[in-house]
Amino acid sequence: MVHVHGYWFSADTLHTDRLLQRERRQLTSTLRRWIEPALPVVLGYGGWDDVLMGSLQTLVADEGAHPDIVWGFYGAADPEVVGKLEAGGGRVQTYEHVDMHCLLPALRDRLRGGSPPSTSTRPTPKPPGMARSGIVAAPRPSAWLEEPYRELPAGDMSIPGFRLLRAEHGVVAMSGREAMLADFSAWCETPGLAIRLVTAPGGSGKTRLVRELCKRQLERGWTAGVLRRGVDHGELMTFAQAGRPLLLAVDYAETWGKDLEQLLWALAPFRENPEPIRVVLAARAEAEWWRELPHGVEALRDLLEGADVVRRLGSIEDVSRAWVDAVQAFTERRGSAMRAVVMPPVEVLTGLVREGVLALHVAALLAVEGDPPPFDAGVGKLFDELLRRNSSSFGSRRRCGWSATGSPTATRC
Repeated sequence: MVHVHGYWFSADTLHTDRLLQRERRQLTSTLRRWIEPALPVVLGYGGWDDVLMGSLQTLVADEGAHPDIVWGFYGAADPEVVGKLEAGGGRVQTYEHVDMHCLLPALRDRLRGGSPPSTSTRPTPKPPGMARSGIVAAPRPSAWLEEPYRELPAGDMSIPGFRLLRAEHGVVAMSGREAMLADFSAWCETPGLAIRLVTAPGGSGKTRLVRELCKRQLERGWTAGVLRRGVDHGELMTFAQAGRPLLLAVDYAETWGKDLEQLLWALAPFRENPEPIRVVLAARAEAEWWRELPHGVEALRDLLEGADVVRRLGSIEDVSRAWVDAVQAFTERRGSAMRAVVMPPVEVLTGLVREGVLALHVAALLAVEGDPPPFDAGVGKLFDELLRRNSSSFGSRRRCGWSATGSPTATRC
């Protein structure tokens, strides 16, 4: 295992611009000798313009080397990285939605001769006064069901700003969605299988909404979380039969294709289950994929075409409260604000939220860090400033998930 980027044992390892861009002949030679006879598996690496990427490009372009490389992307495959390696003529195999936090523990247990962590037990507490009875403890399927939130290290003031904005960390308290969350909570009460789709443009808060719903249902004794691709349908059926309510969230559902159809087919036999089974899909729009889905899962066609299935995420209920919550959360993370943060006029906050909750959170973060651009100068200016302040953490705009106009293109928010 070779650690390439970052801060390792009190020294930079290909982390700064100077280290990335300088010519490193000895390292290039060493990397090639190490890679050529082996099967490199690339994880947690974005394909920067550095010595490692250059070595990989040289190797796959060498017709006499015959390399094979496996590349795992955390999200969807980056076309920019794939394009750099096209000279390999199919020697580079790419895999999407590979989470090292799941893959490496599973690999460790497999090498030790044990079972994968998907069978590890993790009891969920039963809160006092919970109305539903008969809920039994079940192992948490950690290999394919992601926790609603991953807490960032407390007291670490150096965490890049863009990480504080990610929905999976839940840094800012959830606010302004109580009516929709209450609606979803009531929807979860009835037995059997039910499906809903939440749609909104990028940055509006879809991912955060479904994660918050999973968190609240976990607190009520459910098995709940965000599904990763590669779910074992046999294990899924075991959990569906375990006698406890089940909530499965599918983010970026429009990108799942046949995987989504197969998931729903696996759940179809449980439509009359005595305990609730809920599937919440999050996507930017209904579009063609949604219109074709009922034809691909005929057994659930009536559920997918129901009048109450689609929920379009609107504006948050209280923009002033959302601003205060964001400023408070970012101030705690940064230790203190650089200077007193003044709340913009409500009409300015409303204009930001019209572009998505993410835009308001970016504005609040920049205000806490000091010297933000004028909030009425346009959302693009805010995202440009965020990128500028976090430039050392990003290889390019395209890789970090922002478009040329400064709007979010792929960031989970």
